[in-house]
Amino acid sequence: ISIAPSDSALHAAQVMNLVLRGGGALNSRLGTVIRDELGLAYTVESFFDAGWYPGPFAVALGTNPGNAKQAIETMLREVRRVRERGISRREREEAVAYLTGRFPLRLETNSGMADVLWAMEFYRLGADYLDRYGDYYRAVTLAQANDAAMKHLHPDRGTLVVAGTDPGAIDR
Repeated sequence: ISIAPSDSALHAAQVMNLVLRGGGALNSRLGTVIRDELGLAYTVESFFDAGWYPGPFAVALGTNPGNAKQAIETMLREVRRVRERGISRREREEAVAYLTGRFPLRLETNSGMADVLWAMEFYRLGADYLDRYGDYYRAVTLAQANDAAMKHLHPDRGTLVVAGTDPGAIDR
């Protein structure tokens, strides 16, 4: 995936991904099913590696080797489900509220402020980026978030990497 931080498509992808991976008190599709309901993983997250050059959409799981196969199968099923069925209006609203509400917290420390200022300069986001940040996410429609899922989630074309003491556990 190649989406620059100034591209509105990134904001739609981030809204959709927040529903998939969760954040803070926000429930997530992956965490709820894989971690909470089935108890297959200690951690689960997904992210877009967006920048100037193409980068991946990735899902990472921390699991017991004995649960790896089922956790991976469940992850693929949930990613397919978001791709095919999309997210709900409520999920979109909660994701936008989280993304816009947490942003000021990033600016509370010197390092957080430095990170944001660096990104503003590096990605040429403009001097008024801090003022426009929330508008980018509030402008994302449900259709745009669901289009992002169709465009960027391709679990059947992914690469699976397993690391641990018994990576062959998923073959059993």
